[in-house]
Amino acid sequence: MELNAKAFTFGAVAAFGIAYIVCTLFVLFLPDLTTQLAGWLMHSTSVEIAEITLIGFLAGLIQVIIYTGLTSWFFVFLYNRFKK
Repeated sequence: MELNAKAFTFGAVAAFGIAYIVCTLFVLFLPDLTTQLAGWLMHSTSVEIAEITLIGFLAGLIQVIIYTGLTSWFFVFLYNRFKK
């Protein structure tokens, strides 16, 4: 079975874009909790609270979309190549 690179990529971009939006909402509304969680995730105890701006949010979302699209396309390319 070959994966459809276009469908996989769009699905991955949508999933990670939505996850990024949800994460941003958590940072906006629960900054102390998300700072604590990020600190645990990065094995750090001195994570500063990030300031959410519209430009920062959009720049991050665009990065997530681009990186997810490129990575998922590359994954499908390699998967289809190794599968043969």
